[in-house]
Amino acid sequence: MLSLTAVTKTFADIPVINSLTLHIVTGRTTVLIGPSGCGKSTILRLIVGLMKADAGSIAIRDNLLTPASIQHWRQRIGYVIQDGGLFPHLNARENICLMARYLRWNQERIQERTAELARLFKLPEAMLDRHHYELSGGQRQRLALMRAMMLDPELLLLDEPLGALDPMIRFDLQQEMRDIFTRLNKTVLMVTHDMGEAGFFGNQIVLLQDGTVVQQGSMADLLQRPASAFVEQFIRAQRQPWHELEARLQ
Repeated sequence: MLSLTAVTKTFADIPVINSLTLHIVTGRTTVLIGPSGCGKSTILRLIVGLMKADAGSIAIRDNLLTPASIQHWRQRIGYVIQDGGLFPHLNARENICLMARYLRWNQERIQERTAELARLFKLPEAMLDRHHYELSGGQRQRLALMRAMMLDPELLLLDEPLGALDPMIRFDLQQEMRDIFTRLNKTVLMVTHDMGEAGFFGNQIVLLQDGTVVQQGSMADLLQRPASAFVEQFIRAQRQPWHELEARLQ
């Protein structure tokens, strides 16, 4: 579905992405993890065309992303940022339908697709007439996901989509999202800081350090066969708070 080949991106002469090569398999969920500043979100922004790589190439289905083709491919990519990115001057329905209206879908098609997505994400259609400040965090994030899926994209890019939610809402939405992606056979590239979330969603886990891939594979590969001292340290840092809490409770 998606290939990044020797992609490099620098800011102020400091490489954030360093000759990175990565292949994303169709119909699977690939999760990018790693410490802050390792380039996870930058990779998504490069794919969707919000930034331009300094070197290397990005291709979707063997079609190179170029300034001339990016608008075409943006309409085939769903993109969700951490806080959802809903436009505050639009109500929920208007946010969801924004791109469909831009592409001049007829009203019947828009209504059918909106109703389909509302059922999929378990939101009453009456709620779609509310503005974002009248909705909970979980409802807003469901709307952001619905907007990203409105055009039935070939690829979903999710940048910490659940990071701002409280644990109970996050737990429920994780299950719903994974079920939806599996049922619809979606190709997903997701960013998270959370190893547990990465293991829950990811068919393929990609651990980054300083803009390069240090290990990729299943969660079992990372846990049982760490490729370097950094991988071991990263996993240990994720587990440590829970071990400390368990020790205190004993």
